[in-house]
Amino acid sequence: MAKSTEVFAINKTDWDKFAEATGETDAAFSSWEGIARVAEKYYKWTDSLTETPDDGKAFFGRDAFANYIIIGSLQLGHEIFRVENGEVIMDFDRTAMKRLWDNYYVPYVNGYFGAFGKFRSDDVKTGQLDAFVGSTSGFAYFPTSVTLEDGTSYPIESKVYPLPNFSGTEPCAVQQGAGMMILKSEEKKEYAAATFLKWFTGVDNNIRFSVSSGYLPVKKEAGVKERLETVLAEAGEEDAASDNLLIGLETANKYELYTTKPFEGGDRARAVLNATMADKAGEDRETVLSLMAQGMPREEAAAQFTTEENFERWYEDTKEQLETIIGE
Repeated sequence: MAKSTEVFAINKTDWDKFAEATGETDAAFSSWEGIARVAEKYYKWTDSLTETPDDGKAFFGRDAFANYIIIGSLQLGHEIFRVENGEVIMDFDRTAMKRLWDNYYVPYVNGYFGAFGKFRSDDVKTGQLDAFVGSTSGFAYFPTSVTLEDGTSYPIESKVYPLPNFSGTEPCAVQQGAGMMILKSEEKKEYAAATFLKWFTGVDNNIRFSVSSGYLPVKKEAGVKERLETVLAEAGEEDAASDNLLIGLETANKYELYTTKPFEGGDRARAVLNATMADKAGEDRETVLSLMAQGMPREEAAAQFTTEENFERWYEDTKEQLETIIGE
């Protein structure tokens, strides 16, 4: 009944200050390499605004981390879980994982990326992040103001961009969504439920639902830009919320969309991908902060973790966990 994909959203108010001071442009938002480069520059720029060394701010974070691993790997030529004739074939490629590691783990332990609250939109609201990747349906939670730790707050504008891709690859994004099921009961109730769902997913009704919820329409006839623009204008939605839907629709029409195929243990395998790199990045960042508190420079502290050996340990451990689940 509803589809969604992912977009890149940013606190435009604070980004504009940074861009004006440094000459950066939003062209960097088209690739993960560009995001990582800008995040480092943002950290160092915010660090320069105070007299305290190494107190720069993180620039970027993301929700649904497993999507980064699964879609990123696919984009780099390796579908991690391929299902053929009921059998799962795993392609957990070391080279692809290293590129994913270099563009998330390395910026994270350096403080350029971050994750602080339950969702990254929470982190933008508290001023701890400037940008994040999240679902089109979650954009409704993007804040309209920032409230800092000292209690001061200020209004912000937001802007939405298509999901970044790895440089030199074809655009690819996740396809996900929400559905309903009819519980077995008496025939007239089942018929009524089916009639409602048919009505609800009808083109006009589904577009109106999309405009109010941030989900994308489910029918191709409804997924026409001009038709969606008309409904958005009628609803008075001509701001970042409408950009979110239109960019989500453009992604659905122009990107390769992908959904992991279901298989026995697939939920646990996804949980592994959702946690191992992200959790390790968070834990190792805390150690870096502890070393910094003891007087060690940030770059020296982070360098203890951004080694080839550390990547290999993560890679082999994650691969073993996935192979165990698939082999059961």
